Amino acid sequence: MDSIKSKGILAGVAALLIFVLIGVGLYLLGDDNQSALEKLRDIAIIFVVLTSAVTVILLAAITVALILLFMQLK
Repeated sequence: MDSIKSKGILAGVAALLIFVLIGVGLYLLGDDNQSALEKLRDIAIIFVVLTSAVTVILLAAITVALILLFMQLK
């Protein structure tokens, strides 16, 4: 159980690190002519689109899993 807990914590820290690195990378890729607020707005839009795409993929996977479960029960 301890191994699973430590792997979960490690995965969470790695996901947070990747999230922060993507944000910093996108901020640094912004134009010099853009203000900081414009850069942050663009980064927020990218993260909202990414979150929406992940949500759609997860909902599709849940739907497929439920269909397979109902087929097994039938």
